[in-house]
Amino acid sequence: LPPWHPVAVCAGSSLSQVRSVCWSRHKAEDCAGGARLFSASLDGTIIEWSLETLMPKHVVDTHGGSAWCMAASPDGATLAVGCHDGMCRLFSVTEDYGPAFSKSFPPHD
Repeated sequence: LPPWHPVAVCAGSSLSQVRSVCWSRHKAEDCAGGARLFSASLDGTIIEWSLETLMPKHVVDTHGGSAWCMAASPDGATLAVGCHDGMCRLFSVTEDYGPAFSKSFPPHD
């Protein structure tokens, strides 16, 4: 058996496929130790998951189609999301409102 095992499942939409998951540590103390869980999907959504209920807490659109990859900044205040349209979009992560679009970077040739 592997040295790890699932302890919980966050069930999303059956119409989407998750492409990226990331943990973020934010200075907010609204959840255990400031830890927050985000997923990005092919349906173009970014979801922050409640670690208490395992249900979506905040859902936002990427505004660029499918999300192919995602990473959190070291301070947990920003998510960078690679979208199907070739742009990288930054989302500010606030304590109360989840990810909010901040800016985008166009693809380069």
